[in-house]
Amino acid sequence: MPEIRERTAPPRATTEKPRPPVRRSVAVLVVATLALVVFILVLGDIRRKNTPLAQAQWYASQLTDRLGSARALPLNLDVDVSPAHEPKLRRFNRLTPERARTLRQAGRRVVAAYTNPINRVLAPDGRAVVFFEAGSFSAEWLSLAEADVVLAAQQSLIQSLSDSNAGE
Repeated sequence: MPEIRERTAPPRATTEKPRPPVRRSVAVLVVATLALVVFILVLGDIRRKNTPLAQAQWYASQLTDRLGSARALPLNLDVDVSPAHEPKLRRFNRLTPERARTLRQAGRRVVAAYTNPINRVLAPDGRAVVFFEAGSFSAEWLSLAEADVVLAAQQSLIQSLSDSNAGE
């Protein structure tokens, strides 16, 4: 007579790990998503700072190349830009020839050009600023507060130099 065997479930492997709880998987997904969003925002902020700053450095080098032997602040701060690159180039607020003429007497660091405010998401907003000092141009990134202080100081310098020239 054939033996009757009991049907039982096969034994479980002891090396099999239990499934992680769903909550932990959701938490890992949320943390990874937040990290990716912060990473993308930081990269965007870096790009929003570096692009105008690189353009300001290019602008400063073009102006420096144009300086004559006198190394004086030029009255015309326009540079030659090819029509293909002009739409990509950020607009700069430049000194007018009258203000440049007045600031030639200053003998100190002068703001020659600056961008409109650059909005950033995580970092402070700012401007790319082109300075003229000691016969050469340089570009720097300034926060909006720093740029406002520098521009206000320059405006008062222009006013005082204009007043002293009018008195002579």
